[in-house]
Amino acid sequence: MNARSSDRLFVLIALTSLTGTALAGVVKYELDIGKFGKLDNDGNQCGPTATTNAFSFLQNMYPDVYKGDNRIIRDAAGKITEDLAKTRDALAQGWGDKTGGRAGMGVNGTTLKPWWASKVGWLEDFAPGKTRYAAQMYGETDAKNWVMGKSIEAVYPTFSFLWNAINHGAAIELNVIDVPFKQAHAVTLVGLSFDDANKDKAWDKTEKLFMKFVDPNDPTGKEKANTQPVELTVGKDGRFEFKWWQDGGQWYVDSALTETPVPSPATWVLAAGGVMCVARRRRPA
Repeated sequence: MNARSSDRLFVLIALTSLTGTALAGVVKYELDIGKFGKLDNDGNQCGPTATTNAFSFLQNMYPDVYKGDNRIIRDAAGKITEDLAKTRDALAQGWGDKTGGRAGMGVNGTTLKPWWASKVGWLEDFAPGKTRYAAQMYGETDAKNWVMGKSIEAVYPTFSFLWNAINHGAAIELNVIDVPFKQAHAVTLVGLSFDDANKDKAWDKTEKLFMKFVDPNDPTGKEKANTQPVELTVGKDGRFEFKWWQDGGQWYVDSALTETPVPSPATWVLAAGGVMCVARRRRPA
């Protein structure tokens, strides 16, 4: 479906190993949160942390895709590990591969281009050809020149794009920015739900919409203020806005980066058819 089309998307029959419900007027689709990493942010590395938690989901959810020599939880030397912190640190600081060294996202915030390049580079180094990429990044009109850049649209993430990615079992990282445009943060999307007021099983802008995510600043949900799911409202230029638990301020979803495993017979059963990271605008932490 074209991401620029209407934000009305009928519920798909989805992956048998995921959870989709449409009960009591609420339509909900969630990935298995138990498959995601629960790695904590370290300083100002929420981008690498959110990506590591997403990679953990991919490896745990699709063990017959990311298996053996294609396992993607590794350290900076490319060695397979169970320590998610080593993957986070390598994504931030850089890592080695068969052709030499790779640049990371950075240890003190990042921008969307190195975030995307590091994410794609890591997966193609350690599980080549096993992943499909897509993203919506508001304002990134030059992204077509990036690695795998043809998969990027320069728009705010739409409901259709996010819902379709969730239904296809993708790992999804979100870049969120505070409304004053002074700070940025990264989270990993786990689920979406909406109140189906007109009972047509399709979301429209008059119906309440909610998201659930793993936050590097509180990955296990211990903080009382981190109450989820959080409501999304439609703001400027159609972007999704919400109240972030850590500062209580208004934030919006600026970008969504997705990774979907290349179909494998044993895992891909598709029917018809988510410490404050301070950075300026266009800098997800």
